[in-house]
Amino acid sequence: MWRIILYIFVIQIYNIGEIICYNGLFAYKLKTRKLFWLRLGLCIAGMLVIAFLFAIGGYYVSAAVGFDLGYMSIFSVVMHLIGLACTIVTLYICFEEKSIILLFSAIAGKAAQTVAGGLYRLLLYITGSYNVQVALLEPIDFFSVFFYIVAHAVTCLVVWYFFVRVFNRYRKEFDATLNGFVIVLFTVILFFVIVYDMLVSSFAYDNLPITVAQDAMNIPFGIVILCIQRYLLYWMLDKTKSVEAENFHRNYKAQVEQTLKNMELVNIKCHDLKHQIRAMLDNRNLDESFIKEVQKSISIYDTHISTGNERLDVILTEKSLQCDVNHIQFTAMIDGGALDFLSMGDINSLFGNILDNAIEYLQNNEKEEDRFIRLSSAKNGNCFTVRCENYCSKELMIDSEGFPETTKADKQNHGFGVRSMREIVERNGGSLDFRKEYNLFSLTVLFFI
Repeated sequence: MWRIILYIFVIQIYNIGEIICYNGLFAYKLKTRKLFWLRLGLCIAGMLVIAFLFAIGGYYVSAAVGFDLGYMSIFSVVMHLIGLACTIVTLYICFEEKSIILLFSAIAGKAAQTVAGGLYRLLLYITGSYNVQVALLEPIDFFSVFFYIVAHAVTCLVVWYFFVRVFNRYRKEFDATLNGFVIVLFTVILFFVIVYDMLVSSFAYDNLPITVAQDAMNIPFGIVILCIQRYLLYWMLDKTKSVEAENFHRNYKAQVEQTLKNMELVNIKCHDLKHQIRAMLDNRNLDESFIKEVQKSISIYDTHISTGNERLDVILTEKSLQCDVNHIQFTAMIDGGALDFLSMGDINSLFGNILDNAIEYLQNNEKEEDRFIRLSSAKNGNCFTVRCENYCSKELMIDSEGFPETTKADKQNHGFGVRSMREIVERNGGSLDFRKEYNLFSLTVLFFI
């Protein structure tokens, strides 16, 4: 009695270990909750208790029905369902992420576990070590252990290389659009576990070819689920890029409107300057304040910035005029000629977003006497650094990836500026860093040229 109960319990421990392994692959970079290790330990302890109780109950129920393989198929389905439920609960308890991301991880982990299990039993069959009684009374020998390690090691490596890396890179792009797709995938997983596994196992009673065919089908099924999830990740990325492109064009339109306002400002200043010059000619007795007013009017034409990059010159000149309107002290000392490796669109988006964010923050949050922006660059060997600094007295909120969170209430439709900058910098082989020390916020871009 206790030998069989212990054997069932050991099988459950294997199942728990596989669950932790494959879900850990997809979850190790997720944002953890406080007391993560304590939470995880309690969840594992809970799974072990459930497994032991299930082993005792499984033995007595099995003894009542005569230990036939038809019942064993139901036993296997229930075991997998309990494992899947424990997986989802553990992810929710241990990780502080969107529900869609946690469910997506659980599905991917279950699919990878299915592939590994099918591969393991297929290797046993190919080498002649397969036993149709594998569900309960398979003897543990060298080949069982060796092929178990090989199957799971190969599966972990392949899944990490082709699926986990993509998941970790693009999971931040998840939104409600994926909810329906993930629910459908979850339903497919449940259908496979409940209907397919139960029906095939029933027909496979003492029939080795059907049993092996069932195990062999597990491999393409798990791979298809993982491939669908990978496709959804890329589809979500394309959707995000289209939204960012739309956002960029909207910003560009706003930029054109701002340029027109700046031109109107120049025209007004020019008109005033004509009258002031005529007054100077008509009246030789001019006071000092009038002279200063003329000088101030003329200074509007002294805002052109030359960096060695024509497109960057236009952007910085325009932003300089915008800073002048908003009473922001702006200085720029940057070697634009070293940025020739960036396309015109990348320069527009990168420097436009950098300065727009700084101007918008200072305009809405800081007093006029504290408003300043300093843009500079430095070159050291093949490293080129761009640094933007501005006064910042507010508390800065940093997300799990080290990027500042948007301060706007509508977070769903904002924050694309930082994403756009990150995408441009990483695509050109660089890195992006944000820091706040005392009352100074700095953004640093590092390129290798």
